[in-house]
Amino acid sequence: MPASRKPASKSAAAPASRAVVKATSRAVAKQPSRAVVKATTRAVTTASKVSKAVAKVPSRAVVPATTRAMTTTPKASRAVAKPETKSAGGGKMPKASPELIARLDAAMEPLPAYRRPMFGTVAWWLESNAQMFAGVWGEEINVRVGVEEAARLIASNTAREFAPMPGRPMREYVLLDASTLRAADLRKWLQRAVAYAETLAAKK
Repeated sequence: MPASRKPASKSAAAPASRAVVKATSRAVAKQPSRAVVKATTRAVTTASKVSKAVAKVPSRAVVPATTRAMTTTPKASRAVAKPETKSAGGGKMPKASPELIARLDAAMEPLPAYRRPMFGTVAWWLESNAQMFAGVWGEEINVRVGVEEAARLIASNTAREFAPMPGRPMREYVLLDASTLRAADLRKWLQRAVAYAETLAAKK
């Protein structure tokens, strides 16, 4: 009779089982859990959204340039936006005529007066009491003759009201058209203004 085979011993089978268990454990350990997969997916999705949002944000160089473009007003607009200074006639303040200033300077030579800037133009003051008595207003001159005399001259159309600001006339003064005045007439008007200003108290 043939020799019967002996069954494998339990001690020999044990090492094989332990090896299989270890191999299986390592394989399982290498597979990410569902929680890890979900977390990774969320992280990737969030990173994608952030990248798209950042791409839509203008660069630092673009932002200042855009801000400057929005806040910069064209020169033409600035010119229109500037308030206009009103004159005696309610329009723009007239620019003083250099020729008329020179003409009055010549006429003032024998008079005790000095010239100073006034209302964006020039005017003349008495040396004795520092009272203003005449000035240039565009192509016209203003002379100081007193309230009553000014009202009489305006009523008779000999002169016009002098109002550097609309609705605020300087009631002691009148405006004269310098182009109609001869040299002798100009001197008479200035002497008349000086005579009135000399009656006023000195300014401190």
